[in-house]
Amino acid sequence: MRKKRFSTHVFLEQLQKRNMQSKMHRKQTPGMFRIIEYMYAGVDASKVDFDSFTLDELEYVYNEAHALYSMEDIYDEEIERVNWYNVIYEYVRSTQNIYELLHSRKKQYAGEDDFI
Repeated sequence: MRKKRFSTHVFLEQLQKRNMQSKMHRKQTPGMFRIIEYMYAGVDASKVDFDSFTLDELEYVYNEAHALYSMEDIYDEEIERVNWYNVIYEYVRSTQNIYELLHSRKKQYAGEDDFI
C-alpha cells in the first residue's frame, strides 16, 4: 500500500473551507477583553479605566453574555462549538489554559544540548 504524502496546498484549502470564523460576523477587540477582565476579577468600579473600552464594546460583551451557553447545557464537542468565538468563552478558556500550564507538575522542558 502506497502512503499518501501530506499536501500543504490541500491542507490550507480544507482549512479555508472549514473556517468557522469566516461564517460568523463577530469581532473581538482589546477593549472587550478589558471589560471581561474587570468583570471576571471583580474589580471595584473606582479602579476601572473607563477610557480603555467603548460603549459599543460594552454592549457587545453584554449581548455575548446572553448568547453564551452554560457548560451544563453542553454535552459533546459539536454542541460546545456554539460558544466558540464568543468573547467571554474565549477569555475564560484561555485564562484556564494558562493557569493549568503554570501550575502543571508534569512540565517538560527541551534539552539544552544537541546530543547526537
